[in-house]
This record gives sequence, structure tokens and C-alpha cells, in this order.
Amino acid sequence: MIEIKKFCFETFIIINLLFCSCITYAQKGNGMSNDFSMRNDLYKILTLQEWNTAKKNGAVVTELDQNDGFIHLSTSSQLGLTLSLYFKDHKNVVLLQLDTNKLKDKVVFEEPVPKGSRAGLFPHIYGELLTEQITKVWYLERGAFVLPDEVLIQSET
Repeated sequence: MIEIKKFCFETFIIINLLFCSCITYAQKGNGMSNDFSMRNDLYKILTLQEWNTAKKNGAVVTELDQNDGFIHLSTSSQLGLTLSLYFKDHKNVVLLQLDTNKLKDKVVFEEPVPKGSRAGLFPHIYGELLTEQITKVWYLERGAFVLPDEVLIQSET
């Protein structure tokens, strides 16, 4: 019964994130396949400025990632709280789904940074994240229901 509740809650978070947030799809011709896949459960959230820079340079680089020495990623069950904690002051963000086949040996699941701040293990990349490793792009606008952080933390356990 607990597993069913967890699955339902995680499904709610994904649906809330992907549909209630007024998603518009990335424009065609950006060199990415735009093929959503449930197998590719790795995501990166960027500001619009970070995404525009990544498209120009062919690689995703953020100040936080540079400071920490690795690229922060999230799984689908971690997205809700990541958005709530780190992007609450942004009206628009870009959600990238990553091609796990192109990142096979680069992804490491580790304790959250800073430690103790969140539950579970988080995907990190030590090295580059190239735009060619992105399979899908969504432009998200704030406007969905906001769940309390305490509830979102439960979805990560």
C-alpha cells in the first residue's frame, strides 16, 4: 500500500510539473531529437539565460556546477523539490531531459550537496554536459500548485 501511495504521489509530481506548469515544447531544428523517453530519467534545470548560453556554446555550464566541481542533475522524483528550493525566484526555467545512453559512465549517484539537506542519492556528472546529450527540452512557466517542501521531501525517500 505504501509503494502504491509513493507511486501515485510521484506520478502526481511529474504530471503537475509537466502539464500544470504551462509547458511549451522547444522549437524544432535545435539539433535535438525531442523524443521523450521514460528510460531517460535524468534531468537538468536551467534558467533561460543559462540555456541560451548552452545553445551557443554547445555545453551546459552553470555557476553552481562550476563552484561545486560537478554538474547537478535530478531524477523525475527529485524535480519538484529542486524547483521549489533552487528556482523559486524564477518565473521561467528550462527543463532538459538527458539521454542516459550518451552519459553511461559519466553519471554518479551521490549524497546531496550540502549533506543532510535532502533525502536519497542524486545524479552528478563529473565532466561536460553537451547539448547533443539532451533528448527533450521544455520551457516551464511558474503557475502550478505549490506543494510544501516537507511533502516534496517525502517523494524523494
